[in-house]
This record gives sequence, C-alpha cells and structure tokens, in this order.
Amino acid sequence: MTHWLVSSAIGFLLTGRWQPLCSIIYAAPESRARGWFLRAMDMAFSERDHCRRIYLTHQIGRAFRG
Repeated sequence: MTHWLVSSAIGFLLTGRWQPLCSIIYAAPESRARGWFLRAMDMAFSERDHCRRIYLTHQIGRAFRG
C-alpha cells in the first residue's frame, strides 16, 4: 500500500493526476526509457509485468469510481 501511495504522489507531482507512476509509464508510447523502466520495476518487485498489473488495477478502480 505504501508503494501505491508514494508512486501516486510522484505521478501527481509529474503530471497533476493522482495515478501511480508505473501506470503512467505503462501507458506511455514505446521507447527505450519506457522499456528500461518496465524491466527495472519487474526486477525491483520480483514479478513479471509489474507495471501492466498496476496499470490494469488503476483502470479497474477508475472505472468503478466513474
């Protein structure tokens, strides 16, 4: 939960939207920097497709909130 709050705060500082940074990066256009970030987060959290999971979780929550 702390990761989600910190990541959302960083996302807010960068974009003005309360959205986790992993979700923002996952939705960004394909680039070397994006690919590096996705791989780094997979390694940091020891899971495959970490940013995709965060993005989908955020989208589901957003759909429920309206």
